[in-house]
Amino acid sequence: MSNNGESYLLSINYMGQDVQVMTEDFDTANLLLNDQHAAFEFLNRLDPDKYPIPGGSRDTQVPLFNFNVPQQDLGESRTSSVQNGKENVENEEIWCKKKPTEKDLMATELFLSLRDQYKDKFNDTKTTKTSIWKIIAKKLMEENYNLGKDPVEKCRQKWANLQKKYLEHMKHLKTTGVERIETPPFFDILHGILGSKDKTNPRMLIDSEDIISESTSEATEVPSMPKTALAEVQAKADNRQDKINEIKKRFSSTIVPKTATAKICQIIKEESEKARKQDKEQFKKLEEILVTQNDQRREFLDILKRIAPVEAPSKEPPRKKRRPNCEDSDSHSD
Repeated sequence: MSNNGESYLLSINYMGQDVQVMTEDFDTANLLLNDQHAAFEFLNRLDPDKYPIPGGSRDTQVPLFNFNVPQQDLGESRTSSVQNGKENVENEEIWCKKKPTEKDLMATELFLSLRDQYKDKFNDTKTTKTSIWKIIAKKLMEENYNLGKDPVEKCRQKWANLQKKYLEHMKHLKTTGVERIETPPFFDILHGILGSKDKTNPRMLIDSEDIISESTSEATEVPSMPKTALAEVQAKADNRQDKINEIKKRFSSTIVPKTATAKICQIIKEESEKARKQDKEQFKKLEEILVTQNDQRREFLDILKRIAPVEAPSKEPPRKKRRPNCEDSDSHSD
């Protein structure tokens, strides 16, 4: 329908990138918002080189988009709305509902096959995980799976959830023994990817009580867990037990010292007494040195007295010399 010169500015998600487009037709705007494939075709008509259609174009006799769309009557508009509604259901975002749909399960199976395909790159420390998730997200979108606004984060979060369920199930099997519990979906595929990782089977010494020993006869009762997986778990448990026994024999004669407060106090007291004795000895030596120096000074003074005896000063005051006066000089001249 015509909108009297009004225009609509839309944001189309193309391969994880928001593209701004404008149209003057309401029906075209509605179709672009509800049909992702139609939106891809619309962008492809604007710039075929920049916006190629993922998965190829649909077979249509009449082009989906014209910049001047003819008016439609009310009946055609309702029919188009119903068709758009069906396409919207088919193209709804996956992995959003609590109960997975058939399309969610199909997408998960394809997702895990791609994750298994690129597992060597995930194990490579030189390759960034984000770049690999981008490749997987692109392949899923090429199969017309809607991953929402952030496809890379969607894939990463989906893998984290699947991995968490797998690890919880494996932990339950190892701690409580194999019981009749519900096996998580896609367990066999996940076990093929994660079964050999340290996160599932950590390479560390554990107590022998934590190893599954008495549950081997009951392990075959679980139909969901493959026999090869049980044999692998049991073999690794036996290897860990052998390593534990070897280490116990190696350190069987080692005596671990016991520390006590009384022992520490005794050591501190002995060290303090030793330091006190050293200080006393040093003080005694210093005292002997001072006595020796005083004796040497006395001897030196005695020697000086013998060599140059000191005369006692006279008690009478010294007499003044008489100066000759003028009369004396005259008498002598006569």
